[in-house]
Amino acid sequence: MSLKQLFTYRQADDESVDPEYELTANPAVTVQVCAWGGRIDYVVNEHGYDDPNDAGSFWLKDHGSFDSLASAMFAAVTLAAAQTANHGTQQGERNAKPHEPI
Repeated sequence: MSLKQLFTYRQADDESVDPEYELTANPAVTVQVCAWGGRIDYVVNEHGYDDPNDAGSFWLKDHGSFDSLASAMFAAVTLAAAQTANHGTQQGERNAKPHEPI
């Protein structure tokens, strides 16, 4: 199985928003495809809510930028696996606060 098969591609509805690959097993982990100045970077992001009922509690954490999609996808899968191993998280959940080290 290729890394790409572990993700769902999400095309942006607006050209001011970057498309992304969402990790199917953990939709809170994404690879953002950032293109500017003739360069493409792939940024691994994690996002969620401290309180799912409060839109103001949304958080986003950048886990690094990569030169290739494959490298970013590998980092995203590794991040999700580490969270599961270290925190016992389930799909779409996260026990650590966004400011705590993972």
